Amino acid sequence: MSQEEKMVSETRMDALLRFAGHALCDSRADEMGDWDGGAIQDALEACGLIEKVERVVPCSEDCVCREYCDPGETTQCYPFTELGHDAVAAYRAWQDARRGHRPGCTALLAWDIPGACDCGALPSSGSQGPE
Repeated sequence: MSQEEKMVSETRMDALLRFAGHALCDSRADEMGDWDGGAIQDALEACGLIEKVERVVPCSEDCVCREYCDPGETTQCYPFTELGHDAVAAYRAWQDARRGHRPGCTALLAWDIPGACDCGALPSSGSQGPE
């Protein structure tokens, strides 16, 4: 891995860790509880997982703006950044790797450790989690 690739990788990891830390701290601020949707959006934007852009509705076929705004209206959208898309892809890969395990299987907590499955759902030859 080149020095430039390593710096980009560390920057991306830093952003993800900042978001995870934000989520952990805010969701347990006073008592265990819900994390407000607006606060989540602010944290996602601050950590570079989404970005605020002004668009004319509808901006795409699958944009949720269509449900809240009239056609032709200008609104603020928050699409995923490249890092956001990568985070979603990693999460979905992790979910896929978890399917088929019995509750309590060590692979549910340690998908990145080769041979971690103790329920027989995965071969013990290697990791089945996201890369």
